[in-house]
Amino acid sequence: SVASDWAIEAMPTFMFLKEGNIVDKVVGARKEELLQKIMMHVAKISAQ
Repeated sequence: SVASDWAIEAMPTFMFLKEGNIVDKVVGARKEELLQKIMMHVAKISAQ
């Protein structure tokens, strides 16, 4: 299953992928942490 393929331990799990590799993830319904991770990764992409 997809959950076992990606080692999902809890729901929800948000994964950030780059070229098919996991670069970060947020496990659980952590709205503030998820927003921080999104902003961090958007900033990294924008800086490239």
